[in-house]
Amino acid sequence: MRRFVIAAVGIILLAGPAAYAQVAPAPVRKLEKPPALAVVEPASIKLNKSEVWAFVPRMVAQPEYRLVATVLPENATNKKVLWESSDRSVATVDANGYVWPQGVGTAVLKAVTQVKGLSAECRVVVEERNKYSGNTISNLLNRGSMARQGSWIYFSDPGRGGRLSKMKIEGGGIVPLCDDAVSFINVWRDTVYYVNNSDGRKLYSIDIYGENRKWLNDSNPVYGAQYYGGKILYSSSGPNNLVNLYTIELDGTDRRIVDWPGLGNVSFFYRVADSVLYAFLGRKEGGQAGAGLILHRPLERASAATEVFGGEHMGFTARVHNVDPQPGIGEIFYITTAGEIRRITGFNDPKRKKNELLVAPRPRVRSISVDGMWVYYANDAGVHKIRWDGRENQMLARTPANTVAVIYPVALGDKPEETWVFYRVFPQKEGMGGTHIYKVRGNGLDNVQVR
Repeated sequence: MRRFVIAAVGIILLAGPAAYAQVAPAPVRKLEKPPALAVVEPASIKLNKSEVWAFVPRMVAQPEYRLVATVLPENATNKKVLWESSDRSVATVDANGYVWPQGVGTAVLKAVTQVKGLSAECRVVVEERNKYSGNTISNLLNRGSMARQGSWIYFSDPGRGGRLSKMKIEGGGIVPLCDDAVSFINVWRDTVYYVNNSDGRKLYSIDIYGENRKWLNDSNPVYGAQYYGGKILYSSSGPNNLVNLYTIELDGTDRRIVDWPGLGNVSFFYRVADSVLYAFLGRKEGGQAGAGLILHRPLERASAATEVFGGEHMGFTARVHNVDPQPGIGEIFYITTAGEIRRITGFNDPKRKKNELLVAPRPRVRSISVDGMWVYYANDAGVHKIRWDGRENQMLARTPANTVAVIYPVALGDKPEETWVFYRVFPQKEGMGGTHIYKVRGNGLDNVQVR
C-alpha cells in the first residue's frame, strides 16, 4: 500500500509540467504600430505652353487645344489642380485642361495646385481665323510670299534668304519659324502650309509656333497651293507631263488628281466655294511668263467649264465676297499683254457680261492685287491704288529704281489709314540689289521699310 501511494505521487509529479503546459495560456505578443505615411507636398507646377493662339469661330465641337499641368516632385502625394480663367468671355478651360475659345480678346488661364496653392499661367489670345481660304487670291497670284491670319503676317523673309518667319502687322520683332525657303504660304488656324523651295518645291506644314514641321507626302514639285475646305488644292507635274491639279488631305494622305477632261498646263488657280477659277500656261511677253484663258469650273467632274476670257494675259485676280453660307466671285481683273488692267463683270451670265478697261498707266502694270473696294497695282514708277469702278487713281509710294514690286494689302478697318499695303520689291535683274519689304498706309502716309 505504501509503495502504491509513493508510485502514484511520482506519476503525478512526472506528468505535472506537461499537463500544466497544455492548459497554460499562450504569451500575448505586443503588436507594433505601423509607421505613418510620409506626405510629400508639391514644390512646383508648370504648363506645357506659356502662350496659346486660338481662333473663332470654332470649326468642330471638340476642343482643339489642351494645357497639361506638370506638378513636381513626381512623388507628390496630391497632384490635383484646379483651373481658372481671367475672362470667360474670351476663353474657358475645363477640368482636363482643354481650352475653349469663346470670343476675340486675351485671357489668362491658370492652373492651381489643390495643396499649397502653387500656380502656373498661360496667356491665351483669341483672334478671328481666316474664314474660308488659307490665303487670298491676290496673294497667291503673287506667289503667296505673304499670308495673314489675325494680327500676324507669315512671310518669306528676305532677311533670312526667303525662309519662313512671322511678324505683327502693326510692327514688332521678326519671329523665325523654320529654315525652309518658302512660297505659296497658307495659314489655317494653328498651322502654316507652304511650298518648301529648299526641298524640291514639296508641300510642307508647320504649326504657328514653329513646331511639328511635316512633309505632306508628295515628292513632285508643286507650282501653286491653296488651303480650302479641309484640303490642299495644288498644281504639280503629272504622268502626262502636264501641270495638273490635285487635292490632298491635311495630313498628307489621299492624294487625288482633279480629273477634268481637257485640263492642260495650269498656270494659276483659285478655289471659291465649290468652283475653281484657273488659267493655262501661255507664251512669254517681254521676258515674263504669260497665261492663256481664264476659266471657271465647278469641282464636280461632269460639269463643264465657262470661259471668262479667251485671250492671253499676264495674270488675273478677283473680288471674292466672303459671305455666309458660301463666298462668291465678284468682278475679275486681269493684266493685258499691253500692261493695262481690265475688269470683267457678270462673268457667268452672257447677257450681263462686260469686259471694260479699268486703267492704262504708263509705265505698264507689272503686278496687281485686290482687297475690298480697291485694286492695287505696281509699275516701274511705284505702288498705286484705284477703286474697282475706275475712280480715284492714286500713287501710294515710289519704288526703288530697277525693281519690281508685288503687293499684299492688309485691311484692319474701313478707312484708308486703317489699311497697311505691304509690298515686296526685288531687282529686275540679278546683281542689281536685294529683296526688301515695305509697307505704306492706304492713304499714302507712313511709308517704311520693314525688312
